[in-house]
Amino acid sequence: MVKAIIFDMESVLLDRKLSLERFLDTQYEYYRTYFTEVQKQDFINYFITYDKEGAVPVKRVYQAVIDKLGITYIETRELVQDYTVNFPKFASETDAMKETVTRLQNRGYKIGVIATGEYEHERYIIDVLGIENYITHTIITEENTIGKTQLIEMCRALDTRPQDTLFVTGDEIVDTVGIEIQLINTKEMKIHTMIELLNILDEETIT
Repeated sequence: MVKAIIFDMESVLLDRKLSLERFLDTQYEYYRTYFTEVQKQDFINYFITYDKEGAVPVKRVYQAVIDKLGITYIETRELVQDYTVNFPKFASETDAMKETVTRLQNRGYKIGVIATGEYEHERYIIDVLGIENYITHTIITEENTIGKTQLIEMCRALDTRPQDTLFVTGDEIVDTVGIEIQLINTKEMKIHTMIELLNILDEETIT
């Protein structure tokens, strides 16, 4: 019986593509004088393509975009700094995320969130998403992916056994070998909205 649910923040709670589109639109306008030969949509599209849903370090993404578009009047370092400071302001939730997490909490599930990245950056995103009050425990790791170490640590923090815990992620590479945690991969199961999780858990859907 599931007693706790752990969410991968970047791939499940945060709509990274929408967040990036909004941030990059603003960044392009702010630095427009440096992008005289660059179309805004090209700048946005190439970034999202190279970003691979957050799997590639942002410095490498910007460098790839600069090389691809032949940007010469601004350094990677300045764009990365702007991203670090301002991207969290544009954090957007996935469809019905907050409503779903609220319903799960009201049903008595313990809620854990694991985020990957720099601590203050990820904490800012959590604040902007407005989900702090619904989370039992949060782990922020600077590892690129979530693995057994973080999952075991979270189960201990939530005081639940792995076999009574559900991990929800959209990451294609997840190392859960050796622990009996239950796993839902939103991509493999083609889950497009958070509400669908309620059906999987035999919960009443939100109307």
